[in-house]
Amino acid sequence: SEEHIIQLKLSILQYTDRLDGIINNAGVGLGGPVELLNVDDIRTLFDINVLGHIKMTQVFLPLLRKAEQGRVVFTGSVAGFLSLPLQSPYAASKFALRAFCDALRVELRSQNIRVSLIQPGMIKTPIWSKSPLAGIEEHPQADRYRTSIQKSYALLRDGAKSSASVSIVIKAMNHALFSPFPKAKYLVGHDARLAYCARILPTFLFDLILIRFYL
Repeated sequence: SEEHIIQLKLSILQYTDRLDGIINNAGVGLGGPVELLNVDDIRTLFDINVLGHIKMTQVFLPLLRKAEQGRVVFTGSVAGFLSLPLQSPYAASKFALRAFCDALRVELRSQNIRVSLIQPGMIKTPIWSKSPLAGIEEHPQADRYRTSIQKSYALLRDGAKSSASVSIVIKAMNHALFSPFPKAKYLVGHDARLAYCARILPTFLFDLILIRFYL
């Protein structure tokens, strides 16, 4: 919340008036057929996944500007360039975050503040125990999407089993914060790199692949 962000800045100012870098890592998931989703839940998702990151950046830029070379790091997702069925709100928030980073990176370059976006694939974190589809199958209109919901659950379970260690994300974050030459974007995990390559497929072919997995 904006209130918490302001409180955090006031707390930091008791000790220092500059920061070398920040990592915007807050994020929540939300999924399900668009027809069944609550718009207020989508709004909350964007408040956290997008607007929270923007407000953090606005509030702390004056402190970052005083560093020798300030760093702003965002935790995005493979969903920021590859949108999957039943994950449209989450993907939309990560697409928005990527667009924000692309603009901010150029805006701040002349002020010697570098902006990096971490784009992980499936990582072993508690997110797998908090399914973004939780409760959606109980919706009174869920029957027409039953097969897609069940297949999505299966894919999420498989993803949880094969997900990579969080250490590879930490490694990318450390590079973004401390390397003399941070990257603009970090693809983290084999599945993230594979998904990035999948973007070159013709749309009709990629849709056919998704239909096979989700419908």
